[in-house]
Amino acid sequence: MIKIELNKDMCDEIDKFVATMVKEVDFRPNFFDNSEERSPGEIQENAIEGKYAELGFYQYIQGTKYESNKINLDIYQRGKWDAGDFKITYRGTTYQVEIKSSSMKSRCLLLPCESMRLTSDNKVYFYDKNNCPDWVIGVRVDTKHRVVELAGKVTNKDLCHAIKNPETYCWRAGPKIPGTSISLKVDNYVWVFPNFKERVNKNSDRIVIQTQEFIDKRRN
Repeated sequence: MIKIELNKDMCDEIDKFVATMVKEVDFRPNFFDNSEERSPGEIQENAIEGKYAELGFYQYIQGTKYESNKINLDIYQRGKWDAGDFKITYRGTTYQVEIKSSSMKSRCLLLPCESMRLTSDNKVYFYDKNNCPDWVIGVRVDTKHRVVELAGKVTNKDLCHAIKNPETYCWRAGPKIPGTSISLKVDNYVWVFPNFKERVNKNSDRIVIQTQEFIDKRRN
C-alpha cells in the first residue's frame, strides 16, 4: 500500500471543477441502484473523492518511468463517460488504467456486476464505453487531509476470471460488504486489499480473494 500526499494547488483546482460540474450536470441515481437519488452534497463528495484518487495515481506515475496523460477535467452530461481514466506508456506499450476510489474506511475493491461485460474474446469492458482496462487500481481516499493510498490492483484477466467464477467473486445485493457493517445495494464482484486480507476473512462467512499488491515502482 503506497501513501501519497496530494498537491494542494491541484486539489483546489479539482474542488472548483467539481463545484461547477455539480451545477451543470444532471446526475444519475445512486450509482447502479436506481432506487435512490443522491443529494448535491453526496454527488460533490463522491466526485471529489474520485478525482483525488486520480490525482494520487497521477502523482505516483510522475515518479516512475511511465508516461501518462493528465487528469481529465472535462464535464460530461448524464449517460456519457470518458474513454477511461489514464493511458500510461512504458517501452512502447500502452496500458489502459481505471481508478476505483473509496473512503479510508474501505478494505475491499468492489465493482458492480452490471458495470462490466465480457466479450467473446475474453476481454472485459466497463459501462457502455469502449473501455477495456488493463488494470483497475483501488485507491483509498482521505478528502479532509488530502491523502490517498494505492491499496491494490486487478488486471483485465482477473476481471475475466471473476465473471466466469461468480460463486467465488460475486456478492449478491443484501448481505454486508465483507469486513463492514454496510449492506450491499447491488451485486458486486469483491476483492480484499492485501493489507486487510486476514482481518476481513476472519470476520467473513466467505473467503474474499485478495487483489494483487500495488508494487512501488518509483525511481529512488
